[in-house]
Parts: sequence; C-alpha cells; structure tokens
Amino acid sequence: LNIPIGSYILYPFMIFSTWIHELFHGLAALSIGGKIIWLNVYSNGSGLAHTSYPAGAFQKAWVAGAGYQGTAIVGGIMLMFRRTEMGARAGTLILGLEMLFTCLLFVRNIFGLVMLILMGIGLVIAGWRLPPFWVSELVCVSFPRYSIFKGRVFFFHRLCLFR
Repeated sequence: LNIPIGSYILYPFMIFSTWIHELFHGLAALSIGGKIIWLNVYSNGSGLAHTSYPAGAFQKAWVAGAGYQGTAIVGGIMLMFRRTEMGARAGTLILGLEMLFTCLLFVRNIFGLVMLILMGIGLVIAGWRLPPFWVSELVCVSFPRYSIFKGRVFFFHRLCLFR
C-alpha cells in the first residue's frame, strides 16, 4: 500500500508470511530426516530457521528452497479453503492452532513468541467468531496476497543486485 499507514496495515501479514517461510524451511529439514532446532521471527520481518539435516548438495538445496515454495503452497491452500464458509473457518482455526503449536515447540525469541502467540490467538478467535465474509476475505485472501507480494519484492531486488 502506497499510503503512509500502509506498512502498519501490512505488518501482521509480513510477520505471518515470515513465520510460514521459516516453518517450511524446518518442515523441509524434517522431510529429509533432519530436525528443527529453533525458529525465530524478528520485528523487521526477517526470520531464521536453525535446522539440522544430513549433509549433501540435494539436502541443502531442498531446505534452502522450501521457504518461498511453502509460502505459495499455504497461500494456495488458504484460497481453496475460502470456497466454503466452513472451509474458511476451519482453515483459519487450523492456522491459528498450528501457530500456537510451533510457538510451544520451536520459536525461541521474545518478539516471535509474543507476536505469534497474539496472532495465533487472533486467528483462532477469527475462525471461531467472525462473520464468514470477514474470515474469508481477511484471512484466506489477504495473507496469500501479501505472500505473493513479498516473493515478488525479493526476486525484484535480487535482479537489481546483479545488474
């Protein structure tokens, strides 16, 4: 949003997208026999997934490439959940509970814990109590949109660096 308060409006979406991104690095490590040591989400929108996995070029590429692909996958799944009222509610509740679960197991920095616990509780309440339109539009459409925007910005800046 190119308005003065736009960055404040998009801030929770940025933190959510960073959490998904780092979580998928961890899930990729788990998928090849590794483990998640911890996940951190920072106030500037960056994050860090500290993982352990078997050595090898494929394994390194698998874990390194999982962040943006995972964000796109979650965005697609959220858009599919949007098709029905119950789907949007269930998807939002599942995301909120998953966020709280990962806080319990993996998140180790204060900012990440506080922000993700608040967001997780907010997602659970939204899925449980908000009218269907708001659950569908706010959660199932807005989060994937920001994820796509974040990836576009990342690749645009990368291209500019190589000129």
